[in-house]
Amino acid sequence: LKALEKELGYALFERTPTGMRLTEKGKAFVELAATIERSLQAISQIPDPVKQISLRIFTLQFDFTELAFEKFCRKYCADHFVCDLSLKNVDNIEEARKAIENGKGDLAIALCQKQLYESVLRYAKRKHIDTEIIGYQHLEVTCKKGHPIIKGGKIASGLFREYQAFTGIHAIISNLYAPYYFSRHNIDVSSFITMGPTSARYRLLNETNGYLINIPVPEDVKKEYDLESVPIKSSELVVFAAYHKEARRSDMIKEYIGYCREFLKTT
Repeated sequence: LKALEKELGYALFERTPTGMRLTEKGKAFVELAATIERSLQAISQIPDPVKQISLRIFTLQFDFTELAFEKFCRKYCADHFVCDLSLKNVDNIEEARKAIENGKGDLAIALCQKQLYESVLRYAKRKHIDTEIIGYQHLEVTCKKGHPIIKGGKIASGLFREYQAFTGIHAIISNLYAPYYFSRHNIDVSSFITMGPTSARYRLLNETNGYLINIPVPEDVKKEYDLESVPIKSSELVVFAAYHKEARRSDMIKEYIGYCREFLKTT
């Protein structure tokens, strides 16, 4: 106490024959010391700061992007995270491109014909956009087993006009293949029913004579709904991710792209 009083420059206690009692300055010191003690306790108990998670994804209607988004949300939808996450399905590459260029989206998942990817890279470079290849895909014709359109592992394209056509990426397949595959086989693109990767679409394939032109349907889905598929020749596609070079959320973007690669391989 004497050392403390010496450091403070004033007496904390008045010493008397019957004991010690606080001086007026001593009383003020105790009050301030109690305040400091409470502050130190509060400082030691400061909770972890709330982590703000934000990622806006624009994508064509792919199974793997939805599965990747589900995994991403499972990781971050916890009590200590505040999430602003969105996955918006778009009908065409143009809409996804504009979202990235205008800053309305953080990440776009799209695809193009394999031979056109170099031109996509050149355009992206001019716009200061990075692209990463997630994987490669192709188009398939899918319908219920025993359907007349698939015979002996081959596509009976002459029957296309006799049955209802479905797709999950209407604008993409029409833009990429209408001048080639569709026109050669008299497929009326405007007659397609466009549906996302939902169980309703697969039930329709199973319960009607409709057929689906789309990227591959997962094998477990085909088994569940008793479907079969045949690849369309010369329909090689590059699936890629696009985002700004200076993206603030680059770590989360990379993580989500990793999940996309993971599920694209399995689907």
